[in-house]
Amino acid sequence: MRRRMYEEMVYRHYSPRSIKTYLSLVSVVSAHFGKSPDTISIPELKDYLFKRIEAGQLSVSSINQTISAFKILFKDVLERDWETIRIKRPRRPKLLPVVFGSATFDWTLS
Repeated sequence: MRRRMYEEMVYRHYSPRSIKTYLSLVSVVSAHFGKSPDTISIPELKDYLFKRIEAGQLSVSSINQTISAFKILFKDVLERDWETIRIKRPRRPKLLPVVFGSATFDWTLS
């Protein structure tokens, strides 16, 4: 199954780094549950993501990469219907730009 997932990503011209990351993420989740990735259920995947997010162990990028990795596995390799899964992707927090005061601006110019 790992080989089929690898081949699917190569066919789609994923970068070597993305391929390595996605395969690694599927392996990490699989090791967490102690079972093959094809036997991991969607509720288990959601629970895994929730617990890691709650513990502050996953960034928004890592969450999205994990979801993408399992989407490739389920939809393209295992040929399961992904639309029924409906895992929502988190959004990156929008940060406001830093605005310098006039004193800082004057100091920078001198």
